Amino acid sequence: PGSGGANASPQAAIPASYGNFGDEHSKTYEVGIKSQWFERRLTADLSLFDQIYDGYIASQFNIACTGVPNPDGPAFATTSGLPNGPQCFGTMFANANAISRGIEFELRALPTPNWSLDLIYTYTDAHFANALVPCNDYDNSGSPNVTGTPMVQAGKYVSECHSNTTLGSLPKTSVSLNSNYDFHFGGLEEYVRGDVNTHDKSYFPQTAVWFPGYTLVNLTLG
Repeated sequence: PGSGGANASPQAAIPASYGNFGDEHSKTYEVGIKSQWFERRLTADLSLFDQIYDGYIASQFNIACTGVPNPDGPAFATTSGLPNGPQCFGTMFANANAISRGIEFELRALPTPNWSLDLIYTYTDAHFANALVPCNDYDNSGSPNVTGTPMVQAGKYVSECHSNTTLGSLPKTSVSLNSNYDFHFGGLEEYVRGDVNTHDKSYFPQTAVWFPGYTLVNLTLG
């Protein structure tokens, strides 16, 4: 459900509409298959999903605003509209069309009674569908950017950009591989465990910056 107009404005200098939002509707389709092989020593699961949002509740934080829109050009991101006035930033809300679709594959194996392997691959493409959403557009180009002095587009309290970018800063692709081996030597339960997690690059819409992907590798002896 929407906020029903009950939320206060993110900044007292701008209309309360930027702190409120309407209803969100979505349709989700999912199909998958689960399988077990070799006397259940190998399990393979695959699922595909597709979710379509009508009025996705978009929450964009740290967005520049102005208390005095300038009809003739960009306005300073201050409550007074003056260059040295109090800064105007806040979390802005909007309803927008969006799509989220992807695939998840999970493989669990027991090569020996003491050795286990787990692999999870996930791909999720969650993005706006040419949606008009609050944004930081300091150079009045119509695209998200935070270069130079914080400004707001002409005639507006908050800049708006047409967006097909990701809904959040999560990576599209992630892979997780876990392996554990138990030794059972000398009356104890020694083990060696390895974890590898790989994440794709991710986009941060508030600053229009791509963060590089990374891989974490952990090895545990116990």
